Amino acid sequence: MVQTAPQESLRLILWEKEGARLKEILMGSREKTKIFFIVGPEGGITQEEIEHARKEGFISVHLGRRILRSETSSLCLLSILQYECGDIG
Repeated sequence: MVQTAPQESLRLILWEKEGARLKEILMGSREKTKIFFIVGPEGGITQEEIEHARKEGFISVHLGRRILRSETSSLCLLSILQYECGDIG
């Protein structure tokens, strides 16, 4: 899947163990008009999967200290992205 992400997109992968602050990444990537993100399965993404994604240009980000279920973390991230990009609010 990481290889199918459009080259021109901002590539994000949610990882609860470590990652950049989402707001900082978005502020530094205002020129990107497309965002491609990956949310892992219940149980999390492995270190090997993160390393592979990073080699393909993905930036690992986290949503804070709380661990969300995979089905809610994607909705949470999408809501944040819509708000930060001006689609909501």
